[in-house]
Amino acid sequence: MKKLTLILLFVLISATLYGQSSRGIDVSRYQKSISWSKVKAANVGFVYIKATEGSTLKDSRFESNFSGAKSAGLEVGVYHFFRMTSSPYKQFENFKRAIGSKKIDLIPMVDVEVRDGHSKASLQKNLDIFISLVKQHYGCVPMIYSSQVFYNKYLAPKYNRYHLYLGRYNKIPPTITGKGTYTIWQYTESGKINGISTAVDICRFHPNHSLNSIRLKKRS
Repeated sequence: MKKLTLILLFVLISATLYGQSSRGIDVSRYQKSISWSKVKAANVGFVYIKATEGSTLKDSRFESNFSGAKSAGLEVGVYHFFRMTSSPYKQFENFKRAIGSKKIDLIPMVDVEVRDGHSKASLQKNLDIFISLVKQHYGCVPMIYSSQVFYNKYLAPKYNRYHLYLGRYNKIPPTITGKGTYTIWQYTESGKINGISTAVDICRFHPNHSLNSIRLKKRS
């Protein structure tokens, strides 16, 4: 009986560490219509949903994705695709306007993977402004999404202290230049999840992190 209890305890701990709370996805209009109840049943615990891009674009499926994911019981974060073609102030206003009074569960994320022909110094200067505006409004710095290659070339090591959501599509986890590590590893861009008809990005946490690491803390 004692051995059986230990086995059940191990299964329960494993499910907690590697089950719903450890696997996530990110989506945008490119995933088309999503059956969120099926996604939830497919052992997905959290999702980052594209809200905006640049200073004017709002993802055409943001509203339906957000309401669907929340209704299905997933923990939801939102992200902005950062561009160098418009002011970081206007980009933040676009992002804030799209989110409005929605109750997000996870810290906001900024997707940084293009320079639009601008220098590394200019990119970092504009990104700093956007990050500052997010911190002022939401009470936290955003997580930064990028590919491992782009991050190490244009952002490391300056942002190593932030939560990093890095794409590296093979069996080797991402590494960063300088001290620190990723929080979330996007390990495939061609994943298959029941409820989503297209390929989808799938990710998992670094062993030292979990959903608790990126939950948005409520202001008192």
